[in-house]
Amino acid sequence: MRSKSFKRTFFISASVLWMLVIFLFSAQQGEQSAQLSNSFTALITWIFPVLKNLSGDALTGGMAVVSFLIRKAAHFSVYAVLSMLVFSAVNTFNLNRPIKIISALAITVLYAVSDEIHQAFVPGRVCTFFDVCVDLLGAIFGIIIMCAIILPIIKYFKSKKKGRVSK
Repeated sequence: MRSKSFKRTFFISASVLWMLVIFLFSAQQGEQSAQLSNSFTALITWIFPVLKNLSGDALTGGMAVVSFLIRKAAHFSVYAVLSMLVFSAVNTFNLNRPIKIISALAITVLYAVSDEIHQAFVPGRVCTFFDVCVDLLGAIFGIIIMCAIILPIIKYFKSKKKGRVSK
């Protein structure tokens, strides 16, 4: 029982800490956020030098697409991680699986909505429904990873451990 309490506290704390990280990134003013995205865009052009061969409008358009994809990948991935942490916290309660999934998704998406609203008050940032949709997709992906890969692996190793002990 103590172990379940520790896991619950750990995953709730990790979820709140991750929410704080997301909040801090969202609190960056537009220019600051753009600089961070541009540094990743520069890395992409270094990895894919063919982008350097573009010029004029093609270069501007290509870089805009890369920057857009980086920003949306960031939204997707941070909310995938958040949903995994929230699901892990919810998983410590005695609820059936569908309720755990719905609860984790609801908490994650409500945070995504609140984060977008927060961005509306940050200079140079905007609140967009599209970003909430990307966040939702990331949250769904994170929960699929938890249910289809991580939990079965944990269950497998727990059963192996019990098998060794009982022999």
